[in-house]
Amino acid sequence: MEETFILSYGVTVSTGDSKSLSLGSNPSGITMVRFKYNGKEYETPNLEKKLRRMKISKEDIELLLPNKKEKEKEKEKDEVIKYHFRNTKTGYIITTIYPDLKNYNVNESEWIKE
Repeated sequence: MEETFILSYGVTVSTGDSKSLSLGSNPSGITMVRFKYNGKEYETPNLEKKLRRMKISKEDIELLLPNKKEKEKEKEKDEVIKYHFRNTKTGYIITTIYPDLKNYNVNESEWIKE
């Protein structure tokens, strides 16, 4: 027998036949709203509720847009640093994750780091 009950606003839980809980909505898909009040930044999924709790109105706050620079920094952290070496005789380029060419069977004096 399947039982369904409300866990919180907008989230339903179903035990199903296996008696395991499964969420009816995606909790990670929550849109956060950022705002600034008295020089301090806040983030909340429900702006009206947060403002009521703080006993302030929308006129008292400054809404903030998502910070693209922070997202770019996070993306950069995930990227691998690459090193480029150019052969002075042939012009060929080696791109590697290593800061030197010791892992390659090449004459290092013929290569310059770019």
